[in-house]
Amino acid sequence: MKITKTLIILSILLMTNSCYSQRRADKNKLEIIFPEAVNMVMVKTGQDMVIINKSNETYIIDPYSFTVNVKVIENDKEIQPYRQKLFGSYGRDINDCKETVLIVKPKEKIKTKVFFFPLDYYNFSTDKKYILKSMASYNRNSLIGCNEYINQLEKKKYKIPDIQLNVTSKLILN
Repeated sequence: MKITKTLIILSILLMTNSCYSQRRADKNKLEIIFPEAVNMVMVKTGQDMVIINKSNETYIIDPYSFTVNVKVIENDKEIQPYRQKLFGSYGRDINDCKETVLIVKPKEKIKTKVFFFPLDYYNFSTDKKYILKSMASYNRNSLIGCNEYINQLEKKKYKIPDIQLNVTSKLILN
């Protein structure tokens, strides 16, 4: 009975808090902010992510190198895609890397897009409520491509942060 009440209260708090942004910080003094709610357009074009560097270090972040595990919750129950999505990277030359890899200087704030919620293979119904839970990490081991460019940046004493994120967002279908 207590567990049921706790789950109901937690669900209500998640739903009523959906208009505020989420803030996550890592041990490298980076603050990362995500929206509490996303819609299908945002899912396809990328979710806004704000990175605030509160340190005196310069960090390297490749938005395409986050390792992400997504769970879709439909009316408090996890659902599975009707087909598995295959993930992969694309080859990037040095110019592509210079355009996509973020250099976050000390005390700087950067806004970018990330693709944390691949939802192409789910069946959604407008009469149900959905929550997206994403566990994302970024570190040296998760880098996909751009190694040559990132190595050049590391020689300039730029750092690759170790980021662990738990992002929960309400999915708005219309």
